[in-house]
Amino acid sequence: MIPLSDPPDVRPVGVLLVGCTGVLGDLIRGTLSGDPDVRVLHELSGSSGDRLTTVVHRLRPDVVVWQLDDDRLLAGHPEYFGAPAACSVVTVVSDGDSGSVWQLRPERQALGALSPRTLVAAVHTTAVQQ
Repeated sequence: MIPLSDPPDVRPVGVLLVGCTGVLGDLIRGTLSGDPDVRVLHELSGSSGDRLTTVVHRLRPDVVVWQLDDDRLLAGHPEYFGAPAACSVVTVVSDGDSGSVWQLRPERQALGALSPRTLVAAVHTTAVQQ
């Protein structure tokens, strides 16, 4: 598990939102947009691999927050993590019952149950670890 800590005083964390739809997507967007230390750079409605890779390479976000039904597909796609400009992916799985952090390796770290507070903490902590 990633330790939850207060974010350091640095530039805002650049976040790319992917597939954040419905009520849960609104909650994710509102939570992150309401944090003064987070800057939502862009939103992608779907999860098209080519489009995602292009946007990650162009924007170079610190973190991608991706709402999806099953995050196991990330293990086979290191290109989603932004090489050569590495970023981490925080997934919000299913109805927000769980989440994970994926990094360039790719390596999955379970986050457990998510709340607005733990989502923001995961974004900050993941950005600091890079």
